[in-house]
Amino acid sequence: MATPIVIWGRLMEMRYSPTPTAGGVLCKGRIGRYLFEVMDCYGSHPCAYIHLPKSYHLDSILEPWWKKAFENDNDEFVWFPALYEGISLPVHGGLTYDSMSKSKRHGVVLGWDYGHSGDWSGYLEGAYPNASETSYKKWTVLEILSEIQNAVQWLESHRLKRA
Repeated sequence: MATPIVIWGRLMEMRYSPTPTAGGVLCKGRIGRYLFEVMDCYGSHPCAYIHLPKSYHLDSILEPWWKKAFENDNDEFVWFPALYEGISLPVHGGLTYDSMSKSKRHGVVLGWDYGHSGDWSGYLEGAYPNASETSYKKWTVLEILSEIQNAVQWLESHRLKRA
């Protein structure tokens, strides 16, 4: 059974714009131990973020190739991939953001966006005034919340359990 979504404040839909806007929070809340936000990325497209609890062991979700990038024992320059590149979280377009949080209760923040090929974007507003005439996808906040909930279930099913 899925952990219920608790929403704080109002849930607002994305307002696409051909010119940059202030952007802001469309929705935020909690699913179990995970905080989340759905953001308006300056009128262009929505983005989603999940804050992992500080106790979450990243080793349980990092790909083996990513871990090997840090095992170089010589002084040669080594390319260090971004953290999100080593996590195969099944979200739309894959992860595109990670950050270490300053929060005392939460650690890494993982994010992804809805601005990929085939997704509607604010800059298309002028080109296609009637979005229904295109095949581009306009994501709703409820669809994004469903994807966040699925991501949290995946994270929970892959986390290391303490003995």
